[in-house]
Amino acid sequence: MELAAEILIARDGQEALNIIKAVGQSGQELGLILLDINMPVMDGFELLEELQNSADLRSVPCHIVLLSSSRHQLDLARASKYPIVDFIQKPLSPEKLARFL
Repeated sequence: MELAAEILIARDGQEALNIIKAVGQSGQELGLILLDINMPVMDGFELLEELQNSADLRSVPCHIVLLSSSRHQLDLARASKYPIVDFIQKPLSPEKLARFL
């Protein structure tokens, strides 16, 4: 069973934003985004802000799962303000990922 035709990988939040913009402009779906809160250049929360505040990016079909090593209540509360599917504590495991596939 094929889960994805293509897996796109970004090294930082800005690169992820650029990928999301490019995919959105092409009219394709992203499917599932595994978004780390702690990334260089632009963190996960900054990326979520960009996605939420841009009408073009809000319309890109995707499901976002936040990843973090933190279970701090402030991070959980902040995450709840965004349209995410779930908040997963690292490390990511096949069992945790299976909930979304």
